[in-house]
Amino acid sequence: MKEEKINLIILNNKCNFKKKEYEEYLSSLEKYIEKKSTAKKVILCPSTCYLCYKKSEKIILGSQNVSMEEMGSHTGEVAAAQLYSIGVKYTIIGHQELRRFHNEDNQVINKKIKQLLKNNIIPILCVGEIEKEKKEVILEKIKKDIKEAVVNIEKEEQEKIILAYEPAWAIGGNITDDLEKIEEMIKEIKKYLPNNKIIYGGGLNLENIKYLKEISEIEGFLLGSISLDVSMINRLLQELET
Repeated sequence: MKEEKINLIILNNKCNFKKKEYEEYLSSLEKYIEKKSTAKKVILCPSTCYLCYKKSEKIILGSQNVSMEEMGSHTGEVAAAQLYSIGVKYTIIGHQELRRFHNEDNQVINKKIKQLLKNNIIPILCVGEIEKEKKEVILEKIKKDIKEAVVNIEKEEQEKIILAYEPAWAIGGNITDDLEKIEEMIKEIKKYLPNNKIIYGGGLNLENIKYLKEISEIEGFLLGSISLDVSMINRLLQELET
């Protein structure tokens, strides 16, 4: 495997860690990354309240969400300009948990992507099906989600968006029996947007990543539960180096 093929490792901490726990986790992660020599970009997306804690220059800062609004009278929101001002380089958009539990639709996602691109932050757009259906049905849904997410965005700007294929049924589950189906979907998505980077997330572990890392279209991974365990991150990065 070429060293440059898989170069994005995104750690989505979700809503985890109390303050002391996060400090211990971050200290351990930073010590490990500082010692490690790798060309891979490790992007840490902690809870919003911990965004200013990072110190290591080897870890890139990302956020889990952003407001669709500019700065102003929007209580509880965090604007893209604010994120950029504290060093955020990437932001996860359209995660299945926000789509399902917060009713985030493609129009909202489109506005958020525009805000990010305007402020020089790279969007990581999550797409994927909720349930296992026929490939044709799933593919049409994903294409629709992508098309509506990039409405009125110039092609050059669209190509900055990273696509994260993360089927909801795979999150926290076992995808061993579905690896070939996942590969088919990634190849089809790549045909639709050939110039965009594609990463995979959902149900990852040290065994199935051996298969997934060989899929030529995959350029990185979005880690959920694994991202909370530095020893697992260590083992995963070692696996990706082989």
